[in-house]
Amino acid sequence: MKMYQKFMAAAAMALALASCGAGKQATIADLGGEWVITSADGNTLNAETTPFIGINAADGTVYGSTGCNNLVGTLDKNQKPGTVDFSQLGSTRMMCADMTSERIVMDMLNKAKGYKFNGKSELQLTDAQGNVVALLQKRNGKMSESSLQGEWKILSADGMPASGESTPTIWFDTEENLTHGNAGCNTFNGEYTVGKDQALRFGTMAVTMRMCDDMEFEQKFLQVLDQVATFGKLPNGNAGLFDENGRLLIELAR
Repeated sequence: MKMYQKFMAAAAMALALASCGAGKQATIADLGGEWVITSADGNTLNAETTPFIGINAADGTVYGSTGCNNLVGTLDKNQKPGTVDFSQLGSTRMMCADMTSERIVMDMLNKAKGYKFNGKSELQLTDAQGNVVALLQKRNGKMSESSLQGEWKILSADGMPASGESTPTIWFDTEENLTHGNAGCNTFNGEYTVGKDQALRFGTMAVTMRMCDDMEFEQKFLQVLDQVATFGKLPNGNAGLFDENGRLLIELAR
C-alpha cells in the first residue's frame, strides 16, 4: 500500500510539473536572435536580399531587412507574453527593382500582434484574431562541429560583401581546433574553441602585414571575428558565425 501511495504521489507531481511547463508562454526574451521570413501572408518571398528580423532580447532593439530596405526600431520588453507589436518600426527608403516583397513584408509586420513557436526553430507570427500571417525560421540552425572541417569561402562580414586582392577564405581543423585563411590581402592563423550549444570563440590571430589597395573588407572581417560567439547552419545551407545576441556576423559557403 505504501509503495502504491508513493507511486501515485510521484505521478501527481510529474503531472503538475508537466502542466506548469505546458502553460508557460514564450516571452520577448525567447525571440532573441535573427529570424528569416520564409513566408508572409501566404506568399513565398523572392526578394533581392533575404528578408529577416533580428531582435536583441537584452534591450529590445529590432533590426532587419524587408528584402530591399533596412528595418530599425524597438520592442516593449514588458509586453504580455505571446504578444508583439512591430507597427512602429522604421525603414530606409531605397527603391529596388522589385518592391512586391517589401510591400508584403511591411503589411505583414503591421498586422502581427502575437507569436507562437512551432518547435525550437520555427516562429509563427499571428494577427489580432490568432491567424498565422508569417512563418519565420531561426537563422542559427543546428550544425555539428565536425561539419566545420575544411575550407570555406567568406561571403560577407557584418553585411559587407567579400572583396580583396585574393578570395577571402577560412579553414577549420576540427581535430586540432586550429584555423587559418586569407582575409582578402593578408593571411591569418590561430586557434579557436567550441562549447555547448554551438558556442565558438576565436583566439588572437597572427596576421601577415602586407599592404593592398583594397583592405576595407579585410579590416571588417578581422574586427568582427573577435565578436563571434556561436556558429550555425543558415536556411540557405551556408554556415553563419553569430555574435552573443544571435546577430549574423560572417557568412560562409563551400
